[in-house]
Amino acid sequence: MKRIIICILAVLFFNSCVLMRYTETSSILKYNEYGDFFLSESNSVSFSYQPIGSVTSNVKTGYEGKRYIIANAEDALYVLCQEARKNGADGIINLKFTYNWVKLKTGETALSDVSASGMAIRRR
Repeated sequence: MKRIIICILAVLFFNSCVLMRYTETSSILKYNEYGDFFLSESNSVSFSYQPIGSVTSNVKTGYEGKRYIIANAEDALYVLCQEARKNGADGIINLKFTYNWVKLKTGETALSDVSASGMAIRRR
């Protein structure tokens, strides 16, 4: 009987609930760091433009050599702007971000990738 109680207590101890800690985070993605390249989350702007096309980017969390890099919106936006510029655009409107998360074995969630998309435009 004593062994059964010890086994039950051991199971309860090692399988106890994980307490989630309260956290607050905030950040800002600065569009003004792209110079004269126009960025807007709105699909309506007050100037005329020529649409170039839809542009998308995706960055994934993972290893680059021995360095582990977590996907982030800044990198997704940088890749998106580079692709738009390569195709003659000087702006992106209707800018959107998508964050994908995975559940780890520990019960925590981790960011797996970030996608950015929008319409590449050339201002007239």
